[in-house]
Amino acid sequence: MRPASIRTALGRCARLGARLVGTAPLLALLAAGPTLGANLEKQGQWMITGDGETGEVDLTLAEGQARNWSHWHEHSLPLDRLKGLTAEQLRGPAGQVHFEVQHDAGTFVCEGTAGRGRGAGLFELQLAPGFAAELDRRGVGRPTEDQEIRLAFADVGLALLDELKAERYPTPAIDQLVTMGDHGVDLDYVRGLAGFGYRLGSLEALVRLRDHGVDPGFIGGLSEAGYRGLTLQELLTARDHGVDPRYVAQLADLGHRDLPMSQLIMLRDHGVDPAYIRGMATLGMSDVSLQALLRSRDHGVDPKYIADMASAGYRDLGIEDLIRARDHGVDGRFARTVTARAGARVPLERLIQIRDHGGLD
Repeated sequence: MRPASIRTALGRCARLGARLVGTAPLLALLAAGPTLGANLEKQGQWMITGDGETGEVDLTLAEGQARNWSHWHEHSLPLDRLKGLTAEQLRGPAGQVHFEVQHDAGTFVCEGTAGRGRGAGLFELQLAPGFAAELDRRGVGRPTEDQEIRLAFADVGLALLDELKAERYPTPAIDQLVTMGDHGVDLDYVRGLAGFGYRLGSLEALVRLRDHGVDPGFIGGLSEAGYRGLTLQELLTARDHGVDPRYVAQLADLGHRDLPMSQLIMLRDHGVDPAYIRGMATLGMSDVSLQALLRSRDHGVDPKYIADMASAGYRDLGIEDLIRARDHGVDGRFARTVTARAGARVPLERLIQIRDHGGLD
C-alpha cells in the first residue's frame, strides 16, 4: 500500500474509531502512521464489539483498497482467540491495543484502540508459510496467494477438511474450498448440520443450503418448536417462504400450535401473519379458523376493510358476508354513499345488488 493510501486508510479508520471508542486515543495512535511490518501480504481495518464478559466478541475485518473497503468479514470468536487482547482492556477506558488472530491460512496482526466494549484499528495479514503446501499434500491443490487470502478471511482451514472427511464428503478442490469459504460454509456450519443429523450429498449442496440461510441456528430453532426431522427440502422451502422459528413462536402465542409445516408455509405465503391475526381478532374475528382467515386474506378482507364497513354502519358481519361484500366491490365508502342517497341503511344483500347493477333503482 502506497504512503498516500495508508494515510487515507488511517483517516477513514480514525473517523470510524472515533465514533466507536472516543476521538483522542485513536487519532493519536493512527496519526503516527503504521507500526506493523512492511512485508505482510494484506492490510485493512478491524472493528470489535463486546466486553468479554460472555467470553465472546464480534470481530469485523474489512479488506480492499483504502478508498473502497469492499469486503467485510464478520466473526463471533472466543476472546482467547484474540491473542494479546484482554477482557479488562475491552471493559476499561479507551487505550492502545495490539493483538493477533491466528487462522490456519494466516495471522491477522492488529493494532488500534479499544475500550468501553468497542474498538477499531488497522490490521495486516501474514500468510502462513506451510499452509499452501499442506493443502496440496491433502489433495486439495495449491492455492494462489489471492485464494489463500480469501481462505484466511473466511477462517477456512484444516479442521474443516477433517470434518468433511469424517462426514464422508469428497475432498474439495481448491476452487471449491475457496467458494465454500466465500459462502460461509465453515467448520461450525458443517459440524452444526451433522449435529442435527444432516449430511448432504455434495459440497455444492452445502453451499446452496448455506446461501438459502438454512443454518444450525435455523434448524435448532425449528427443532425446539417441535419441528424435528424435517427433510432438507422442507427446510429449504420453509426458509425461502419465511417460516422461521420466530414466526412459528408467534403463531403459537396466538394459540395456533403444532400446525403441519405445509400449512405454515401456506399461511405465510398468503400473508396470514401474527399482525393480521391479531388485527382481525380485535375486530371480532378471534374465533375464526385459520382456513377462514386464509380465505379472507386472499379476498382482501383485512382489519382496515372491516373497520371501514363498521364505520358505515355494517357491524358484526360474519366473515363470509365480508368476503362476499368485498368480492362484489362493496366497501365503506360505497355503503355510506348508498345510505346517504337512500336516507337509511339498507341490508347488505341489497347493498350488493345495488353495486352489481350500478346504482339505486
